[in-house]
Amino acid sequence: MKKLLITAATIGTLVAVPAMACPKDGKPGGRMKQHLVSKLELTEEQQTQLDGIFEANQPKREALREQMEALRADTQTQIKSILSEEQLEEFESMQERREKRHSKFSKKYM
Repeated sequence: MKKLLITAATIGTLVAVPAMACPKDGKPGGRMKQHLVSKLELTEEQQTQLDGIFEANQPKREALREQMEALRADTQTQIKSILSEEQLEEFESMQERREKRHSKFSKKYM
């Protein structure tokens, strides 16, 4: 049981991680770019090149995000199929709490 719940939590995390790549302004690489620029003291030319890298990879990130969402939904369906009614209620409650946490994160960083 613990293994299934850990798997569900891991998949939820994997879905959330790509969201961190775009900040509120919606530019690809946002927070990561800001971090690289400040820590590595990138030149304007390097920053422009970095923008190109993030923009070129954006479609791949979007495709990965969609695949992860589908995988998460499929995994949740499989988990739900093996749970008792009581376990299912608790699992759904856990999912609601996770969604609330994710929603707070999204509002803060998106």
